[in-house]
Amino acid sequence: MAVQRRPVPTEMSQDDLFAGSMLFQAIDDAGCQELKAMAEVVTAEAGDVVIEEGEADEAIYLVREGHLVASSHRSGEEVELGKLEPGAIFGEVAELGQTKRTASVKAGSDCALTRFPGPAFMAVLGRFPNAMQTLTSIMLQRASANIEKTLS
Repeated sequence: MAVQRRPVPTEMSQDDLFAGSMLFQAIDDAGCQELKAMAEVVTAEAGDVVIEEGEADEAIYLVREGHLVASSHRSGEEVELGKLEPGAIFGEVAELGQTKRTASVKAGSDCALTRFPGPAFMAVLGRFPNAMQTLTSIMLQRASANIEKTLS
């Protein structure tokens, strides 16, 4: 089955939508309302590909339920980069770097995600230096771990 997208239900709370991610704790209520207005709820079944390495796509995702597996192809081999659990954000590397997707992300179980349009998401985060610092830190930690895995 393909990834399913739908608008955020109006009764969904910000806490539920943002799945307790530390990133959103650095954003005020008005900023969170802006993010909620642009968000979609996305569901994926185990095995569905949410992001395909090499594609041009700007979406940023937050894992709400389930887990996903990130992987990359290096020297003809698929290298598992890690699991993404509830509260994890992914897709930010392509948006921050203005580049194609650097990894594939596949649902390892049935998942619920929050999907944001990348440019609009980054515009909101840009007004909150602590949130941008958190996102940059997440990205750098992930990049460091991924370099080790792909060079081994």
